[in-house]
Amino acid sequence: MSFVVHDPQRTLGTASRYRFVRLAMATAREYHRNIMRQHLLFYLLITLAMVQPADACSSAVEYPHTLLDRLPSTALKQSVVAVVEPIDLLPPRWAEGDAWGTTPLVKVRVLEAVQGVSEGQTFVVNLGGWMCGGLVSRNSLLVAGKRHFYIAGQFASTDKGDVEFVGKWVGNKRVRIFERE
Repeated sequence: MSFVVHDPQRTLGTASRYRFVRLAMATAREYHRNIMRQHLLFYLLITLAMVQPADACSSAVEYPHTLLDRLPSTALKQSVVAVVEPIDLLPPRWAEGDAWGTTPLVKVRVLEAVQGVSEGQTFVVNLGGWMCGGLVSRNSLLVAGKRHFYIAGQFASTDKGDVEFVGKWVGNKRVRIFERE
């Protein structure tokens, strides 16, 4: 029994051989382009991963904050106004166990009561979980530094019935982002 092996170089005519070679070269070129694109994408991703991003919160855009460095001029219209100091960071509601890195929940103590609270009172402030000023890193010096902040807003109930303070500000304007009334 004999096998017949077809060699494209022998069985194709000159025109067909020419088309075959052109097709093979075009396929090789496209393959090379795809490999180069993949390498470029890989190096771009590695570069982006290694570059430290600029602090987005330091841009010209002003983000809402709950713990304030100064008391807004319209703050006295709120039901709760005080000077507080952070005393502890609490795990976020979405955390399972001890595996959390950031939290919007800060336990505070009232240093100077203006209205709606009393000195020495402790409660939870919800920073809102928004990117700039809304989440605090677990390694943050916010609690260890014992800085003093102003707050102005109100107490609100969570889905689970817990009471926490909410009050976000941009400049002198109170904003209600993801807050319950």
